[in-house]
Parts: sequence; C-alpha cells; structure tokens
Amino acid sequence: MKSEMGYRFKGSGHDVPEEKRRYEEPSSKLQEAFENWLDKRVGALDDENYKMAQELLQGIDATVAEAHALLIKNQDSPDISRAGIFISAIYNKTPNKIIIYDLDILLDNPAFRLNGKTFVNNGNSSSLVGTFGTGNLINNSKTAPISLGAHFKGNIINNGMVSDLGYYSEGNIINNGIAMHMGKGSQGNIINNGMICEELGYNAKGNIVNNGTANSTKRAINLGRLIIHNALMRNEDMPELKKYLDNLKAQLTNPNMEEVLSVLEELTTERMAKEINARLGYAYKVKRFFGLEGIL
Repeated sequence: MKSEMGYRFKGSGHDVPEEKRRYEEPSSKLQEAFENWLDKRVGALDDENYKMAQELLQGIDATVAEAHALLIKNQDSPDISRAGIFISAIYNKTPNKIIIYDLDILLDNPAFRLNGKTFVNNGNSSSLVGTFGTGNLINNSKTAPISLGAHFKGNIINNGMVSDLGYYSEGNIINNGIAMHMGKGSQGNIINNGMICEELGYNAKGNIVNNGTANSTKRAINLGRLIIHNALMRNEDMPELKKYLDNLKAQLTNPNMEEVLSVLEELTTERMAKEINARLGYAYKVKRFFGLEGIL
C-alpha cells in the first residue's frame, strides 16, 4: 500500500519528526525519466542537464514529496549526488512556493535556477545550493555546502555553515551562522551577524555591515557604499542599527517558518538600505564625510 507524505510547518521547528514523515513510492514514469536522465547527463554541464530534465519531465506532474521519495529509493546509486539538477527541475515545475529539503542525502546543486520560490535547506548538500536562482534561500544545515546562492537574485539567509556565501549575487545576503567568505562581487546589502572566517565583501558593490566577527580586504572597503565595522557596532554610536540587526537575526532564526517568510516578504534590497541609513550614528556620518570609515 502506498502511503502519502506531507510537509507541514511546525511552530516548534522546521523539521518534521521521523515518525510523522511518510513517503509514497515514486511513479514508474518518474523513475524511468530519472534513470534516462542519469544515463544521458553530460558531466558538469548544469544548464544542458537541467534542460534535459525538463524535457524528460514533460507530462509528469511530480510533487515535492515524490521528488524526495525518488531520492530515497535511489539513494544507493553511485550517481545520487548528481540528482540535484533533476530534483530542481521538479521543484520549479510544482506549484509549491516553499520547498523544504530535509533529507540526509548529499546533493549537488539543489534549487538550481530556482524560479522565485523559497528554498529551505535543512538537509545535506555537498557542493552548490541555489545557483542562478531567484526568490529566497535559507540554509539551516550544518554540513557546510561549498557555495550558497552564487549568482542568486533575492534574499540569501545563512543560519548554518557554508563556505562561499552569495558570490556575485544581487539582493540581501545575511549571515547569522558561519561562512568562510561572504558577498564576493555582490550587489546589494551584506549583513554579517555571525562569523566570517576569511573575507567579507571582497569586490562587493553594496552596503557592508559587520555586526559579528569578520576579516576584510581593502578592495571591499573601496567599492562599498557604506562600510560599518564591528567596533562601531559595539560602541554607543550605533545603538539603533545594532538593535535593528539583532532583532532581524532573531526573526530570521525563528523556528516558525511562517514568521520567517513574513519577514522576507518585506525584506527588499531598497527597504534594507533605507533601514540601515536611517540608523547611522553621528560619529559614523562624520567619518564617512571625511572618508575615514576605517576597516571592518
């Protein structure tokens, strides 16, 4: 007998308890399409492989639940990590506005070319997440994908661990967790509320606010519109901005996903820039006027 799987939001957390999670067997058509895709996929040509997946999925109305059931059924395949591109084609075809990935199966490039949806990574990903997509990306995983949100347009929120965060993206990049690098070449607002182990805002062309711990480079400072380093955030010159960012971090790390999404709906690049500018301290304005913002 086939059982049915349903994702549901829980006020106490993102995850659905194991005993409440039920999967149905993926359809034979979906399994066949996936096997054909594995046979025909070409190396690392993600766009070509994505288009092939779209073609093979024509006439197949798979759900997010079926996509995840497909992964579980084929988890012992030596090529299962490559399935992220195929699964992304299913995600983008479904009417779901919110996709939650919470499996312990390592995937390369889930949420590839995400089409305006919200993708929440609570599971495992081994390389890329959300490349060339639009919408919202939220990473709660502690398995540190290599790249989160490269060339992404929208909000990128890291509450977990990641190596490269928001490379060449457009929009808001907010780190509440740990990242090696953040915001390289990006356009928008870079907000660090956590820890950046190496570079923050390298060659970025937007506002950079460090409310946490980070290193930086001189090039980031020369290109950024606003550069606010953590020493200013800690003293009394920026109390309102620090309060705003600390509150934003609490909202975005809230386990109630509905509340997180309500915050993201209002979190445009322009809105955040206005919120930052409205809370600049007098001492910083003077330093900025004379070009003495300092380093992050």
